Amino acid sequence: MATISREFTHVHVEQPGAPSVMTMAQSTLAMPAEGQVTIKVYAVGVNVIMDIAGGDFINENLKAIAIDGRMVSVAMQRGPQATIDIFRIMAKRVVWTGSTLRPQSVDNKAQIAQGLAEYIWPLLNNGDISIPIDSVFSFSEVEQAHELMESGKHKGKIVLDLLA
Repeated sequence: MATISREFTHVHVEQPGAPSVMTMAQSTLAMPAEGQVTIKVYAVGVNVIMDIAGGDFINENLKAIAIDGRMVSVAMQRGPQATIDIFRIMAKRVVWTGSTLRPQSVDNKAQIAQGLAEYIWPLLNNGDISIPIDSVFSFSEVEQAHELMESGKHKGKIVLDLLA
């Protein structure tokens, strides 16, 4: 299941293979169509959540996570601080961890790169998975690329081509 915050990105998430896509309500941060959510999420919960939002969105993830679920925080698009409902973590026996590449040793980064080359690049090369790219900018167009990112109107990755 994938969640999106902007309806126009729905097709860009669903086409690559997300089995179910839900739009998050922008104004309340709550999941829309309460009945739909109860059936799809809250009835059993989500086993694994990869959180890129952080901040004020953590509790929404904790509402959706299954008993004995796992959550991995990998980014902080909504900020690094959160007021967390610890009871939800305890009651659902949630395992919550985080990861980032920056503090990793060179050896660990090399091992990750080797795993990507062995397992992920072949899937990308043969088309089994794809990364949606919205636009490509030359380095001289870095300001326009940043403006597009800040606007939130992109529907995929914004690539900065350092060789163009």
